[in-house]
Amino acid sequence: MRGAQALLTGVGAALALSLYLLATQQQMLAVAVVLASLYPALPVVLLIFS
Repeated sequence: MRGAQALLTGVGAALALSLYLLATQQQMLAVAVVLASLYPALPVVLLIFS
């Protein structure tokens, strides 16, 4: 179970980085910054639902 969570976390982090880079290239930096500011809440949400 832990291995699957680790894999899912890694895939999610890679996807987030890719989308952040895409947003900066498409001049959507305002949206990317707001979504990136929500990052500290993600571990808390994952802790609650795990």
